[in-house]
Amino acid sequence: LPLMLVGGPSGAGKSTILFELVSRDLPVVLLDADTIWSPHFDDPDSNYREFFETWLRIAKNIHQSGRSCVLFGSGAVVPRNIIPCIEARYFSRIHYLALIAEEDALRTRLLSRPAWRHTADEDFLSAQIEFARWLRTGAEAAEHDIRPVDTTHEPATESAGRVADWISEVLQLDHRSPAT
Repeated sequence: LPLMLVGGPSGAGKSTILFELVSRDLPVVLLDADTIWSPHFDDPDSNYREFFETWLRIAKNIHQSGRSCVLFGSGAVVPRNIIPCIEARYFSRIHYLALIAEEDALRTRLLSRPAWRHTADEDFLSAQIEFARWLRTGAEAAEHDIRPVDTTHEPATESAGRVADWISEVLQLDHRSPAT
């Protein structure tokens, strides 16, 4: 089965859209990568390899039930984080969708979050804005067919609808009927 990865910078709408999709009748399993995050996974030098290997192993096992997974997580749309993983070989294809937003919107969204989320730090803000730029213009994005969805000027329900349409498109491309 195909694996679908939805990512993007903090503030682009990953959690909000995931929440919107949960109420829809989709033939996939929706997963939030943050649910298993812990400090021991924080290894940027390895491109967070252990974290992504763990998620791909979970998705592989869910796929054995006949349902594809859609994993929502920031770095999930960075192919160099996913392709080298041993577990990647168990998917018919890996599809990427990047949620993005204009820089001012990202900054506003991140600054409006509660202080305990620590998203107002200038280094964090700059990193998220740079990640959004990379997703908009990166050669790797074009090479790996990372589908962008800009969430800047539409309600979350519309962005969620575009993500749901993408999920349906991916499942049709794979020519397999997921379990219902």
